[in-house]
Amino acid sequence: MASATSIEHIEERLLREHHARLEESLVRLDDALTGTLATTLLIGLLITALTVWRVSHLEARAAHLQRQTDLDRDQLRDLSQRLVHAHEDERKSLARELHDQIGQMLTAIQMVFTNIELGRGDPMQQVEDGKSLTQLTVAAARSISMGLRPSILDDLGLGPAIEWQTREFTKRCGILVHLQMDGHLESLSEAETICFYRVVQEALTNCARHAKASGVRINLHVGRETISLTVEDDGQGFDLGDLPRRGLGLFGIQERVRELGGTASIFAQPGKGTLVRIEVPSRTEGQA
Repeated sequence: MASATSIEHIEERLLREHHARLEESLVRLDDALTGTLATTLLIGLLITALTVWRVSHLEARAAHLQRQTDLDRDQLRDLSQRLVHAHEDERKSLARELHDQIGQMLTAIQMVFTNIELGRGDPMQQVEDGKSLTQLTVAAARSISMGLRPSILDDLGLGPAIEWQTREFTKRCGILVHLQMDGHLESLSEAETICFYRVVQEALTNCARHAKASGVRINLHVGRETISLTVEDDGQGFDLGDLPRRGLGLFGIQERVRELGGTASIFAQPGKGTLVRIEVPSRTEGQA
């Protein structure tokens, strides 16, 4: 009997210890589940907060890009309209030059032939007048043609064409031009040649119209990796915020250079002149 009672006591004690350990395990499990749940909720809140912030950021960026797109679209529409007007003005100017110069000279030549036909005046003098008028007409036609695309650009290349352009600019405007060119200009492609000629032309045109300068420095360098051009004047400069309102010249420079994969930078400050800097990747191998 004593042994049976002792065994029962031992079993009860073991059962109580087992229950105690089980309760302790359940408590730890409950604490672990509570901690896991709290951690999961915290992570969920953080993910939700980050998601909300990210969505808000993306919405704000999308709204900014939409505004920028609308602004770019408006600017493009404005530039397109101005380009159409500029082309129309150029046609009007060309038509006026043809009418005022070529047309009038051809009319005068026609009158000379009419006088010869009708026997009016001294025939030899009429012939001399006709020759003079013909020479003037040819010179006027050549001048108009050179303004559109100088034949020297095709015949002799970029260097002589820019030299001629700067000389004519100085004659017309009285603004001295210091020109420096180096490298293999003859290695440039037709697209590069036309681009740099037109950039110089447009930069000088803007200088004549707006800069009130006394001098201009032009530096053209054809290197192994890049072709660089700077046009700098000592004029009155301008606020870069006014750049969109300064006509299509500077915009045209940027567009021409962009087509060749290059960059066009414009630096200006009121009272401190204007600097146009162009860099275009060289497509010619082995040149220095």
